[in-house]
Amino acid sequence: MICFLDMDGVLVNFFEPFVEKFGGSLKESLAKNKLPISVALEDHIKVPEGYNVYDHWTAEDWLKLEPYPWAKDLIARVEHYFGPENVYLCTSAGYAGTKFYEEACVGKSRWVAKYLPDYTKRLIICFSKKALAHPDAVLIDDQTSNFVGFLAGRGKAILFPAYWNDSYDVLDGDKSASNILAYMEQKLRAAKGYDCCP
Repeated sequence: MICFLDMDGVLVNFFEPFVEKFGGSLKESLAKNKLPISVALEDHIKVPEGYNVYDHWTAEDWLKLEPYPWAKDLIARVEHYFGPENVYLCTSAGYAGTKFYEEACVGKSRWVAKYLPDYTKRLIICFSKKALAHPDAVLIDDQTSNFVGFLAGRGKAILFPAYWNDSYDVLDGDKSASNILAYMEQKLRAAKGYDCCP
């Protein structure tokens, strides 16, 4: 069985730094909006009309992103269930042919080389993750559309907890890391067909 592990929102803190670069605040968005919040980054920033923020997010911005506190433990758990050789990073870089895509491909690949060098040969950049779906594949992703699409493609999927999806209730301030790892342990066992309890 193969596992495709998303990067942004799962292993990498992308949402908050992106919004902050363009004058927004995740904390303010969480305070002002009902959960789950909008996944559209533009809904959390104020920019002049006609200004394309995506053209101003560079490879250097990608490289500056920090792994989430749970990233290493999560990878270890996923590798435990699937075997390291069967785990692939699977991330989107947006639409091919755009400046954002070009910068994302460079920045994300450099980020992987810096933080997860073992995955430099197991990095997949694709927009439609549904194309990778099959009955012997599992996708771990924070985007509801990717989760639903992968299931529709006859794959298995785990919706990773985020403030912009229906699993947001797993997040709980200082307890978020431990809650996420416990939640993922249960989901990984289920994906592998094990009983939910150890």
